[in-house]
Amino acid sequence: MKYIITVDTQSRNKPTENRKEIVIETQELRKKGNVHDDLIIENNQAKVIRRIGKTQYDVTYVLNEEVVEELGEVKIPLFEGDNYIYIKDEYNNNLCAEYIIKNDFTDRYVTNMQLSSAIEQTAEKISLTVDKKLEGYSDTEEMQSAIDIKAEEITSSVSSEYATKGELITAKSEIKQTTDSISSIVSKKVGDDEIISMINQSPEEIKIKSGKIALEGHVTANGNFKIDTNGNMACINATVSGKVTTTSGKIAGFEVNNNILKGEQVGICGKDGEEWAFWAGSETGADAPFKIGHNGEMYACNANISGGKIIIQKNYTEGGIILENLNKTKYLAMGYDGINLIDNNDVDGQIALLSQEGNYVICVGQVSIWKNRIVTPTLIQTSLKAKKKNIKQFNESALDLIKNSNICLYNLKEEKDESKQHLGLIIGEGYNCPTEIISENGQGIEQYSMTSLAWKAIQELIEENKRLNERLEIIEEEE
Repeated sequence: MKYIITVDTQSRNKPTENRKEIVIETQELRKKGNVHDDLIIENNQAKVIRRIGKTQYDVTYVLNEEVVEELGEVKIPLFEGDNYIYIKDEYNNNLCAEYIIKNDFTDRYVTNMQLSSAIEQTAEKISLTVDKKLEGYSDTEEMQSAIDIKAEEITSSVSSEYATKGELITAKSEIKQTTDSISSIVSKKVGDDEIISMINQSPEEIKIKSGKIALEGHVTANGNFKIDTNGNMACINATVSGKVTTTSGKIAGFEVNNNILKGEQVGICGKDGEEWAFWAGSETGADAPFKIGHNGEMYACNANISGGKIIIQKNYTEGGIILENLNKTKYLAMGYDGINLIDNNDVDGQIALLSQEGNYVICVGQVSIWKNRIVTPTLIQTSLKAKKKNIKQFNESALDLIKNSNICLYNLKEEKDESKQHLGLIIGEGYNCPTEIISENGQGIEQYSMTSLAWKAIQELIEENKRLNERLEIIEEEE
């Protein structure tokens, strides 16, 4: 395989006609994870250090020991000034070069110079980086520029780090752009001292932060705020020159009176004990239908909370939204965990919608209604004659209906196989279940009907037992 090393005075994106190309023939350079082969040119001699092998089925693997392949003499000619060195038709390779940089006073010998550039592309982003590192006898300088492109943002940055034996200087500038904001940061750090300036721009505002902000020339804002080059500031209805003055003692319709700003049917007070903190609907806070005290109490027309509370916190166990009556005996608490209607004078009358075991549960006193069960101390079925119609006697044999029914053990489909099994009837093909006790929608069993059927079966057994006793008496008399 041929590797073409290109030396040019411009980057590979703008190659010149004077570029120089050196061809090196060797087997393919391979990479596996963080392990890779190296092509080294040192003292005009080229060699390859093999660390990756390949099987006959083209499967790569890491060699147990490095293998060195000598390629012979290779000279890399350089141009005076800047040199761009890269491998033609190959990208994302790390290059390390060592040569002399010439200046007007003396030759500065750079013991090591490293150059690298990379383009990383994934489905989420594209990253472009260019790095340069110069190492001298007494100092080191590193420079990097990078651009990260994502669907939602673009970030570009330029940074440098200059280190001597006694001092470290770092500098960085960065611009980040999203659909709704642009931010730029410039920073410089010398030792432990750092200075930063930044500009953040969004559709709503522009924020500038820096130790020093210089606005040169005449400064205006919407024509209503002005600062001239002599430092004079003026705005509509307010001129500041050592002190603040207001015309006729008013600010935007509010009359200033010590700690109180009073307008038409509205007022604000900045000191507790003199007036309400805020009121509206009256000339004074005492007569206002809406007012807020300095302690946070609020009164509103048709919503006067006197002695009671509205508490808003993160969940109802610590408050949530709580409505409390005057004597603090009844509460309505609403939070992430559920809703509680609490009456301290009637424990059995409490109502709650709670989240338990991953399900919502309706609780009324001691009754709990789950998605698959009802828990209650007693269950009363409506049975007053006044509540019923179409009443007629049931004369079928309850014993026959019960005898022909299939009683089965089963689990509900949402239950685990190892859950405790239930005992009961099955509605469906292949199972006998009396239609007299099946619900109107055909989906379940009417418990009251099932109990009544068993009740009638007991009556039938009583009659059967009576007949048997009569026959037994006759047999005993005949003996």
